[in-house]
Amino acid sequence: MTDNRELAAAGSRFFNTEFTPDMIAARIESAARIESPDIHIFQGKECCRYYSSNSMTDSYAEILNISAEGDDIMLIVHTVRRESRTYPRPTILSQFLDAPFSVKPGRLNQIAEVLASNTEDYRDIRLTRASNGDGYLFSADFLDESQAKYMAEWESVESLEIQ
Repeated sequence: MTDNRELAAAGSRFFNTEFTPDMIAARIESAARIESPDIHIFQGKECCRYYSSNSMTDSYAEILNISAEGDDIMLIVHTVRRESRTYPRPTILSQFLDAPFSVKPGRLNQIAEVLASNTEDYRDIRLTRASNGDGYLFSADFLDESQAKYMAEWESVESLEIQ
């Protein structure tokens, strides 16, 4: 994934002429419609981001885009809702410490506290724990508490006992 600011800077250096992010955005959007239907565009707060669906999945591109926007809470909420809806399963908190999320441990604890407070924007996000203490988040819109608790316990404890 790349954005129009990065492409403008690289093009300006390579071609020794001035390219602006707006010039790049217009050119890519036109080419994507006509020549390259695999090129997809995210409009961010400050720039446009591009990726090829031939090179990455839409869901991975969404994660990278939200991460680039710097909204750790939305990154986690989006992922938890997607996994609860699609698979359905709860999401282990430690997953967010690794790439592509790379949330710092202290920040992850803050986010878990915010989400557990059940504010209106995150009213469906719940926290459950396996008996070994591993924390999992899930969306109550797609999983009920007992399902999420059972799956967390299976993933963190029981599946390891039978190996």
